[in-house]
Amino acid sequence: MSNNTETNKCIVCKNADSSQMSFHLVEEMMFGMGESFKYMFCKICGLLQITSRQDMSKYYPQSRYSSLQPTNKTSLKNMIRKQANKDYVFNVKTITTLLTRLWSVNFGALSMFRELPELPHENILDVGCGTGYFLDRLYEIGFRDLHGVDLFIGSDLHTNCGIKVMKGEIHDVNKQFKLIMLNHSFEHMWDQLLVLEKIRSLLLPDGICAIRMPVINEAWNIYKENWYQIDAPRHFFLHTEKSFIILADKAGFEVTKIFYDSTSRQFIASELYRKGIPLKKQTKRVIMHQVGAKQLKHWRQEAVKFNATHKGDQAVFILRSTD
Repeated sequence: MSNNTETNKCIVCKNADSSQMSFHLVEEMMFGMGESFKYMFCKICGLLQITSRQDMSKYYPQSRYSSLQPTNKTSLKNMIRKQANKDYVFNVKTITTLLTRLWSVNFGALSMFRELPELPHENILDVGCGTGYFLDRLYEIGFRDLHGVDLFIGSDLHTNCGIKVMKGEIHDVNKQFKLIMLNHSFEHMWDQLLVLEKIRSLLLPDGICAIRMPVINEAWNIYKENWYQIDAPRHFFLHTEKSFIILADKAGFEVTKIFYDSTSRQFIASELYRKGIPLKKQTKRVIMHQVGAKQLKHWRQEAVKFNATHKGDQAVFILRSTD
């Protein structure tokens, strides 16, 4: 897909039959910029893709990648957080396990590590890692030989824990890894087949790839253009299980496991989008006023059910080379 050129062909199954497509105008709603973008939904494989390439510089404000903020590593709160993360990843039960249940802690991207068939403790690459906050979280609980790469940071940097993050793309990386992870970055990439092929070339023979991303599912069926995970125009391609498995197979990968970790935000943010409220204005106060405690509780329960039945709006795909 070249700049300023509109496409009506699915990048996965190559479907170009307009009768097998539906088209949707989706507003930019993270910041509420007042712009709309055309997306195409393939009825054959289920892929939702933007139809034309944009100059993305204005949609990634530099504040998103501002310099790292120092953390108070000795504070009690931080010590509890680190122990809770470690307990969660390594499935160990301590007093922090009970506390995190009481506080309903969301462990986010750590869910990838909880579910990996084999857990590598070193030689890990995070693609699209921003300023490396998640890499620091991994370092704090014992992971080593960590690396990051991100296209949108200003320049190469080192995280608070001393991990180097390189400015660039996956195609700029040459070292091989036991684990390559993409945490909500794959949907921001244009040449997805080439990206997967490059990842495959960088994996050691027993290496694995974990991709965490939005998934076309029930939230899309309910909200369509107001589904907040479309995140126009920053998200270029949003997959179903079917479309991603097809794409992974073309790159020489087998999807060995899929698990869902969506949250109640699939309902909350999408409902507020319907009301014209951008994500950046969805404060706790606004959410409580617009939604209410009873509905929030119901949506938390629904998110758990959706994940259990593979109906959530985000998932982690575990890939291995078919060689």
